Amino acid sequence: MSIISNEYINSVINNIAEALELKEWTCNKQSFDKIAQNYFGVIIPIYLSGQRDNKTVNIPIVLKLAPTDERYRVSGAVGIFFAKEVFVYRKVLHRYGEIQKNYPLIQFVMPECYYFRDDHCHELIAMQNMCERGFKPFDNLPTSACIIDYQTTRIGSPAFDVLFLIITSTTSCLRKKHFKHLLDVYYETFQLTLKYANMNSEEIYSREMLDYDLGIVGPSCFIVANTAMWLASGLQEEGHVRSKIVLNTDAERTEAVIKYKNIISGIIDDLSDNNYIHSVFL
Repeated sequence: MSIISNEYINSVINNIAEALELKEWTCNKQSFDKIAQNYFGVIIPIYLSGQRDNKTVNIPIVLKLAPTDERYRVSGAVGIFFAKEVFVYRKVLHRYGEIQKNYPLIQFVMPECYYFRDDHCHELIAMQNMCERGFKPFDNLPTSACIIDYQTTRIGSPAFDVLFLIITSTTSCLRKKHFKHLLDVYYETFQLTLKYANMNSEEIYSREMLDYDLGIVGPSCFIVANTAMWLASGLQEEGHVRSKIVLNTDAERTEAVIKYKNIISGIIDDLSDNNYIHSVFL
């Protein structure tokens, strides 16, 4: 990913401070204990302090910056992904906030968005650093969750979302035991939420419709999951989108290939066993 100059970062922070009406502001760069992977932006945590209404204000912020160098944007994907994410923070999550006021059951944790730009090669989002509220990348049994990355947001089938989540976030061993139960939990939660809002899930999206759609989206889920696992395994070493994990030795590469093959083999078996993909894909 391209190097972003300190001058550019300082100008961005100045714009954020102005948007937040901060006077006499200072800024310190922070570091994450564990940085989540991000392939289409540069992530910089900062701590912004200043005066507002004669009071000292301290704001933990995460800057998500698009590469400013055209050489890193040859596919056009970066601009599209940032446009999607800006739209989510600007429009969609604002609407979710309004819905939650009327339906307290639907409590979706959302980071505050302080500032954004969507002009070419200067796209950025400045959002609340949720680590300061105790959130961190998943490494234990969670009690709450906050979604912060919306770069691949799209209009699509709920079946794709739940199936992709299951096959990329669970082991094959867990899926063999609990695949159907995970789907049951998903739909029962969906059903309860709509019921709370005086809506009928059978009329809007029945369980039969979900089961039918799972068979339709299975192949596309597998294709996207394969790409995600290849990247996450450290095996994409060339190109403008590369794995964040760097494999330094042949032994590390061999181990990564074996791990990747085992994961993909498990996904294929589980999708096939549930009739979500068929022999033509094997």
